Amino acid sequence: MILRILTISFLSFFALSAGAQKQNSTEQRKEKKEMLEAQKIAFITSELSLTPEEAQTFWPVYNEYNAARNVLHDEKRNAAKKEDISNMSDAEADQFVEKFLRIETDELAIKKEYVLKLKKILPSKKIAKLFKVEKLFKSRIMDKLKRRMNRKDRHR
Repeated sequence: MILRILTISFLSFFALSAGAQKQNSTEQRKEKKEMLEAQKIAFITSELSLTPEEAQTFWPVYNEYNAARNVLHDEKRNAAKKEDISNMSDAEADQFVEKFLRIETDELAIKKEYVLKLKKILPSKKIAKLFKVEKLFKSRIMDKLKRRMNRKDRHR
């Protein structure tokens, strides 16, 4: 009886600590994502030299654009993860390619839609620069990640 209680207690403790670690990990990821988003906002605002008035109207539209774009990126990522291309029939591969083309067409349509919305807020030069600034920010983040990974590899 005591052994059973100890076993149940141990398993309960283990389950709770694993859940706490998972929650902590999820919270850490959320905090990192929020920090990255704050850096992106500061970077874009600075690089585009947004005035306070422009920023006030720009960010809600940009955030809508990003949310719509993220839905499509998630759809593409999930489709790629699920599919085992090496074991597909030609018909399945055709469907897979068509799905990716549809997603990319939808991405372009969203970009066009939001460029029209942004033209009501920003001059065209700032919109043109936005695309370069987004790529630059992403490139810098990827470079930081690569450097961090290289440091970790060297310390092993």
